Amino acid sequence: MIPEISTFPLKFNTSKKVLVIGDIMLDEYWFGDMERISPEAPVPVLKYLSSEYRLGGAANVARNLTSLGANVSIVGLVGDDFESNKLKKLLSDSNIDTSGIVISKRRPTTRKLRLIARKQQVLRVDNEDSDHLDDTELQDIIISLKQQIPDCGAIVVSDYRKGIITKEVIEFLVSSIDNRVCVADSKAKNYLLFKGFTTVAPNLKEVETIFDRKLTNEEDIVQSGRELLRLLGSKAVHITRGADGISLFTDEMTINFPAFSSEVYDVTGAGDTVTAVLSLSLMSGFDMIHSTFLANVAAAIVVRKVGTSTTSVHEIERYLREEEIIDLYKKIVSNSKN
Repeated sequence: MIPEISTFPLKFNTSKKVLVIGDIMLDEYWFGDMERISPEAPVPVLKYLSSEYRLGGAANVARNLTSLGANVSIVGLVGDDFESNKLKKLLSDSNIDTSGIVISKRRPTTRKLRLIARKQQVLRVDNEDSDHLDDTELQDIIISLKQQIPDCGAIVVSDYRKGIITKEVIEFLVSSIDNRVCVADSKAKNYLLFKGFTTVAPNLKEVETIFDRKLTNEEDIVQSGRELLRLLGSKAVHITRGADGISLFTDEMTINFPAFSSEVYDVTGAGDTVTAVLSLSLMSGFDMIHSTFLANVAAAIVVRKVGTSTTSVHEIERYLREEEIIDLYKKIVSNSKN
């Protein structure tokens, strides 16, 4: 039985709160043109035209959720600096509850400056401290989680290896799962700590890191996905594959969802979009196939935009009204295999 995908309007559960925990970042963009090489060194010169700030990392996951109408709170660590004030303003403007944010006195807010010329990123400059939490910061994060978790229906972990997602934090989250939807997207090798989560969503490079081996063909990917599913005991594993889409693994099936977008301007934040849509779809009662398909569609929309971007219910619905998309969905599901 193929789950129905074309029922409109597309309704997400916006009554329950989604809690995002992870590495909060401030993304800054400088836009300009490159037309000459510097006489001082063999490097191109960016002629500055404009700039803007955007939410990055876990904050971008939260913004993706609110753009779909979700009720969102965020727990993370920022510095006592200009960047943290800018971040909080952007979060508040996106209707994201910032009461769970912890201020560190010893580290800066993570900031990533990207230089963009004609819709292409040409340079990135990072300012960050990736040390693990100290005892005081860890205690403050746990206190914040204790305050936020009781009201949430889903927990989303967005781990960019900037220090906040430690073993102790993950263990506390695992002990707090109950009947909540829990989704983890981590760039660390610690995926096996997420036992009991609803699903995890590593990319191919991260899966290679988990198992310390190269994935050179489709058979390697399937074997690794199913092995990770067995080790975690989760309902599913999602492996994001860039231009090759998303592979879904459950006890009953393996399904490959090919990427839809032929126009790719920027993949920055596409994984954040996948994580957000997966989490909200599952919390809204959509099955795993339907949720994965929606996440794949959302990713196809945001990679057509420059920088960390989001999509909306309206954009997703418009995409889903295309007959070829519905036909492809049915073909994907009918060709699924154990």
